[in-house]
Amino acid sequence: MHDRGVLKMIIVALDFDSKDKALNPVDTVKGKINHFKVGLELFSRCGTEIVREISDRGCKVFLDLKYHDIPNTVKSAARVAIESKVWMYNIHALGGFEFMKSVAEFNKEYAEKIGTPRPLLIAVTILTSMGN
Repeated sequence: MHDRGVLKMIIVALDFDSKDKALNPVDTVKGKINHFKVGLELFSRCGTEIVREISDRGCKVFLDLKYHDIPNTVKSAARVAIESKVWMYNIHALGGFEFMKSVAEFNKEYAEKIGTPRPLLIAVTILTSMGN
């Protein structure tokens, strides 16, 4: 939805420890809200299955894992996100410019290679819980 050039979107955070708990709000609000965030705990417990289940309901997934490691490791993890057809995922900006650039290039090239829409790629600059 756009209003005077401003993007308005609600992304519901699925900060739960099980697939059933996570899918309940998806089923409740889908159609009105179609973007959902899958974070580290839920993804660690459910893996790509939770991404597929949300996508199968006609919704989009923001995979919030804040990838930050050596570039090859992050690209391997990004491959999973791209193959899962997430709408958006993130990396940590502390990796530096070259790191972010290489992951962004990989994101574009790999999505094209496998013929899937390229996910949005965003960078987290600082975590709010890391200090005062």
